[in-house]
Amino acid sequence: MNAPSDGSPPPDPSAPAGDSVRRSWLWLLLPNLVWVGGGMLFTLQLATHGMLDLADAAWLGVIDWAPWLVLSPAVLWLALRFPLGVPRGRHHLLLHLAAATLILVLTNLLAWGLLQIRPIDFPPHLGRPANENPFAADELRLFELMRLRFVAPVYLVQLLGAHLFLYYRASRERERRALLAEARLAEARLLALQAQLQPHFLFNALNAVSGLIHDQPRQADAMVCALSDLLRAVLSASGRREVPLSWELDFVDRYLAVQRIRFSDRLSVSNHTDPAALAAAVPPLLLQPLVENAIVHGLAPRAAPGSVAVFARRAGDRLVLTVTDDGVGLGPNPRPGAGTGLKNIRARLDAQYGGAAHLRVEPNPAGAGVVATVELPFREAVA
Repeated sequence: MNAPSDGSPPPDPSAPAGDSVRRSWLWLLLPNLVWVGGGMLFTLQLATHGMLDLADAAWLGVIDWAPWLVLSPAVLWLALRFPLGVPRGRHHLLLHLAAATLILVLTNLLAWGLLQIRPIDFPPHLGRPANENPFAADELRLFELMRLRFVAPVYLVQLLGAHLFLYYRASRERERRALLAEARLAEARLLALQAQLQPHFLFNALNAVSGLIHDQPRQADAMVCALSDLLRAVLSASGRREVPLSWELDFVDRYLAVQRIRFSDRLSVSNHTDPAALAAAVPPLLLQPLVENAIVHGLAPRAAPGSVAVFARRAGDRLVLTVTDDGVGLGPNPRPGAGTGLKNIRARLDAQYGGAAHLRVEPNPAGAGVVATVELPFREAVA
């Protein structure tokens, strides 16, 4: 999991998830309503099989299923409010048994009342004939509608459904917190890498000044002034995960102004930037280490003049940045001292973009020197 690359802070893991559960439990009503409606339709099938006439079958459906339109929200609320898989689960189980018993009593009273309003004429084959039963006819009808065979399974199904929902929510919450912890770890790693790069740059700059301060004091003084502007730019990007490419190119120009003081006419620089790429978002101090490697490890070891070229272009949904030089090249061994900046860039790209960004360093196919290429997703920088 990569850290978010839009500069926005990750969500607060301490935010309570209970509010989300209380809001989303209402969605459980929909399948219950569908289930109750299906049950009512099932009772109407009694009419199609000639077991009851249509009016009696519809009235039986109302008696059996309509109360659950009101009872289902109450049962679901109880299940979510008093779950079983908690330290007080035994107490909650007793509460659910009491609730099921109460619903049993209420539904029987309701059924008895509704049957008083409109009795149902049950055919003899639905129960033993009254003359063969010790119960009176009205008691037989009430017995046939006893909720004991009906309430407990319905309550249990809804209780289990609510707990499945709770376990699903808990699993999603654990996954969210794990991903958030991973994102924050990547964020901390990225900031640590950026903090590592700043003193590395500062030490290299101070070494450049120390090389001129005795032999060329005027150039050293000019370099110190240029370095102060450069360091202010470094501090302005401190803590930022991305900057516009235009900012990065401006920073590279400031850095090259310092190096021109040091190398005088031995250094030639060219910039080839596609205007469509200037608004792209890039990590700060991405190009500068590549330009520094080209100058310090490619051009400085030799006395002849050299050149460095910077290319930036958009290729569809990709941004391609290239730094070339005509220096001493890679040789049989990697350039000594060049590894810190390159390792830092690769680590930052991996922390921020994962496998969507990469750095390649290879010999210059046009001749002497090296080509360093960075490819990363193109996205416009946030103003």
